[in-house]
Amino acid sequence: MRFLPLLLVLVAAPALAQTPEPKVRFMMLNQNVCPDGGDREMIKVTNDLFAPVLNEMKAEGHILDWGVLSHMWGDEYNFNWYIKAESLDDWQKAWNEMTRRLNTRHPDWMQAIRGHCTMHKDNLYMTYDWDE
Repeated sequence: MRFLPLLLVLVAAPALAQTPEPKVRFMMLNQNVCPDGGDREMIKVTNDLFAPVLNEMKAEGHILDWGVLSHMWGDEYNFNWYIKAESLDDWQKAWNEMTRRLNTRHPDWMQAIRGHCTMHKDNLYMTYDWDE
């Protein structure tokens, strides 16, 4: 009987533990319509132009993550890339830095996209991450 309080604490403690508040971060999703194999061509453009710049920026701490989403089925927006940053301010600074580096290294980077994609839209999302 003297172990009953300890047993209750051990059983109840996990139920009483609170889930930490999520970390709010910011992610831009650039969605593109790339018909007739343009999505496959954009993988090459991303590999050649964007990946070196974005990988550098991630290593330097400007962004948390970046990547490409390409779907097998869904709507017409078949090639999408994202950039995620710690705060809105960090995201805006990273976007400016990315475009500065791309303009310096590959002045025709926008034409490379337009050559494979016919439409695009951008969305800026707040993400809620429970990773800490």
